[in-house]
Amino acid sequence: MSSAGSTIAGIATDPTKIALGVVGALGLPLVQVVGLALSVHALGGDLPFIQVGAAYMAARLLANAAPVPGGLGALEAGLIAGLTALGVPAGPATSAGLVYRLLTFWLNVPLGALALGFVQRRGYV
Repeated sequence: MSSAGSTIAGIATDPTKIALGVVGALGLPLVQVVGLALSVHALGGDLPFIQVGAAYMAARLLANAAPVPGGLGALEAGLIAGLTALGVPAGPATSAGLVYRLLTFWLNVPLGALALGFVQRRGYV
């Protein structure tokens, strides 16, 4: 336990490490919102970036409350509901939500399997 405390103390006293932590914590949600906004735009939705971000954050809140891994199903429903509530027609909102989840959730499964096979062949795991 003292090792963890000294690690945290070391990070807390280094402004560079604090900045990297903040950028890392804020960077992933920003990339996720950009991905959703691009999906909405590509599939015929016309919504300002800020509104896409609001729909994403509300859907993420809903998905975090759902007792399913990765918010599976809850995030999609929240995204579709949020986008349609903000004026995106149901067809493009549904397509954008599902394409977004395909790219950010389901595509990770085969990529993760490939990565696991790689590290197993190298003897890291």
